[in-house]
Amino acid sequence: MRSIFAKLPDELINIILEDHGGMLHREKMIVLKKELEREAIIKLMKRYTSFNFKDEWGYNEAERIINYFQNCQCCKRHQNNKPKIKELEEGFVPEYPTTLPKSHLCACPCRHYCREICREINDEQFEYDPAIQEIEPWEQEYLAGYYEWLGMEFHI
Repeated sequence: MRSIFAKLPDELINIILEDHGGMLHREKMIVLKKELEREAIIKLMKRYTSFNFKDEWGYNEAERIINYFQNCQCCKRHQNNKPKIKELEEGFVPEYPTTLPKSHLCACPCRHYCREICREINDEQFEYDPAIQEIEPWEQEYLAGYYEWLGMEFHI
């Protein structure tokens, strides 16, 4: 191999070595870019509180995150029932969990985040407005007890 380089001019050898170094750098940067994008999405999802994602980040960001995690192949378990873009667009709302999460070997949040985004974007949200909605009798009793505990009067 050295004999081939010995016959080439120094300028050409430098160009070849620079290109080779550039290719290695590019390959490393592709991997680094994917890791950086993943970490940015995870930080974003940890930062937002439930029920404000749509208002704070918007539909386009939700699509981008689901697109990113759609390609995640972390484990077979997370490939089942992971919402895709099509389901987000069709208004799919995954069931809300009713049990505590079980411990599994895969710690990847891909399926959890895709489900959470679908719920946030597609599920109907109702705000409680006491001026419009009536208070149930059991709520009246609870509120009366709470106000009494605070040392205040409760009026309906």
